[in-house]
Amino acid sequence: MADKKITELTELTDAAETDVICIVSISGNETMKITKANLLKLSRVDISIPASPIAGSSYFNPTTFVYYIYTGAAWKSIQLV
Repeated sequence: MADKKITELTELTDAAETDVICIVSISGNETMKITKANLLKLSRVDISIPASPIAGSSYFNPTTFVYYIYTGAAWKSIQLV
């Protein structure tokens, strides 16, 4: 396996929460790992308004197809088609 490129590896179509994903830290210039569960925490989109939003918080309203991003002072909306 050490002689294969990542693009040559077999694709996993259903990962468990504890499975590990390879990630390259550009700022640290090193290869690291992250679990599926932790990666999903970073990319999670709520479908209701977060109780204590911080700048960068977001949520999606699936009824109206509107995505909201909190600026730190107000919610900004993006209408999805």
